[in-house]
Amino acid sequence: MKKLLLLLATLCLPAITAAQGAVGIILGQVSDATGAVVPGARVTITQTDTNVSHTAVTGPTGNYTVPYLNPGHYSVQVEAPGFNTTRIQHINLEVDQTVRADTVLRVGATGEQVEVSAQSVQLDSESASIGQLISEQQVSDLPLNGRNFTSLMILQPGAVQMNSAGAPSGEQSTRPGSGGSLILGGGRASANQYLVDGTTINDVMYQTPAFEPSIEAIQEFKAQTETYSAEYGTSANQINIGYKSGTNQFHGTAFDFLRNNFFDARSYFDASVPILRQNDYGYSFGGPVWIPKIYNGRNRTFFFTNYEGLRSTTYATEYGVVPGAAELSGQFTTSIKDPATGQPFANNQIPSAQISNFASVMNTYIPSPNTNVPQGNFVGTINSPIDTDQQNYRLDQTIGLKNTVFGRYTKADNIYKSGAIPATSGYVHPIDATNYQITYIRTFSPNFINQFRYSNLEVAADQLGVSVPQSAIDAFHFK
Repeated sequence: MKKLLLLLATLCLPAITAAQGAVGIILGQVSDATGAVVPGARVTITQTDTNVSHTAVTGPTGNYTVPYLNPGHYSVQVEAPGFNTTRIQHINLEVDQTVRADTVLRVGATGEQVEVSAQSVQLDSESASIGQLISEQQVSDLPLNGRNFTSLMILQPGAVQMNSAGAPSGEQSTRPGSGGSLILGGGRASANQYLVDGTTINDVMYQTPAFEPSIEAIQEFKAQTETYSAEYGTSANQINIGYKSGTNQFHGTAFDFLRNNFFDARSYFDASVPILRQNDYGYSFGGPVWIPKIYNGRNRTFFFTNYEGLRSTTYATEYGVVPGAAELSGQFTTSIKDPATGQPFANNQIPSAQISNFASVMNTYIPSPNTNVPQGNFVGTINSPIDTDQQNYRLDQTIGLKNTVFGRYTKADNIYKSGAIPATSGYVHPIDATNYQITYIRTFSPNFINQFRYSNLEVAADQLGVSVPQSAIDAFHFK
């Protein structure tokens, strides 16, 4: 019973200035022309893209605060008896940002409206947090090799992206296809917490994103490295990612990024141009939920959906040193000792009777020398195909003026195959991630707002051997 009461008390704590994750706050003070504060003024904050409004009432000091606002474009309207209605337009609220919108009311009729430019609004004056915002325009317009959002973090001073070979000692490299370990401000790559719509998506082993959010699904994101709110905890750096949501207008994209070796040049060591076939394709679509003659969700119900798939076939040239036919038959040019007697074999030849069945069968999978260059006596091509699929869905619902709820679902399935010589020594690396969340915000009063959030992340990452026929296994005579 005590635990239940503690849980209910925690859920009902008022949240006035805290708004963790990919949401923001608009606050300010209302005063008159003489500088005196105006208590009891009604403040209406409207997201212009959806026409969804939130209301507040200024307190005894003339202050108001509206938290848990999705990033986007807003207007602030202030009304009070005996004063003109004042409206501040074109306020741009970013991920995890606090915008101060102070308002000065003029004496006059409430029906008369005064328009104020958002240029007078002070941005982020209420927070000492230090971070780098990657805006929606940058996410959409900047070219990315591999379309990994972490590559955009290089825009931040002090950010370094390392591949697995160059990662610092003791650091886990990021999982395949994730663009390399990200180091911020000299910290460890494992010191980053990745949040999507306020919920963590860190893989517990790699401490990197369990899935790479599709560029088409990201509205904007922000990396915070210093003096952010203590409510985050967990890691030294916070990467807040805000997903797109629907608006009152239908918007969509369709894309296919094509790479082909037809456009490539031959490297110095390659006899020909390695085969490359890569297609990164998908779509995004969002807007109001609208069912003709049944339901019109404008100003209330919005959806967003996205899919992205990657099909990549890449052949790389590899050099190596392999034994020749004489060595495979047991004939060597140097002295070889018999492990049973400790004496050298006659003529450096291992008798065929002493070569195990396992070695004889395994030798059939070793390729024969085919070149004589400084890099080795064998050259071949290795195929490491990648197949990935990701789908994202989000639904936002406004219920009256006091209730908002949204749900998001993400499913990412990835298969990475590592080729090798011989082919049987390669491996298959499937990674499947499922993430969903639901967030409910209830406004009990202008000074009492509660947010309830639930999220679930499931990740399965396996490393499997390459499939071989049963006849090949039986040839080894395992017992």
